[in-house]
Amino acid sequence: MRLSIVVPCYNEKATLEKVLDRIKDLDVAKEIIVVDDFSTDGSRELLEGPLKGKADKIVFHDSNQGKGAALRSGFAHATGDMVIVQDADLEYDPLEIPNLLKNGTLARLLAA
Repeated sequence: MRLSIVVPCYNEKATLEKVLDRIKDLDVAKEIIVVDDFSTDGSRELLEGPLKGKADKIVFHDSNQGKGAALRSGFAHATGDMVIVQDADLEYDPLEIPNLLKNGTLARLLAA
């Protein structure tokens, strides 16, 4: 099983590298998809430069369209068997993702 992790991003320069590093360190088969929703704080430049290799796919919106549009863009690029959202602001800790997979919580949520 391969997990697609969609990371919607809008003006998250302060936490973007940390969230990507935490996701990369997860011991799960995954692809990381970042969708930048036309950030203006330097997030976009980080994704085009030093953070480019930390994501498998990076999608750039040409205008700010909102989180829903960022998620739809990410989902459209996902190729995993399951998809999960990880906000770039670290509101949720990516280190919890393996627990969701291990104890079946994610599967139960999907079946609901």
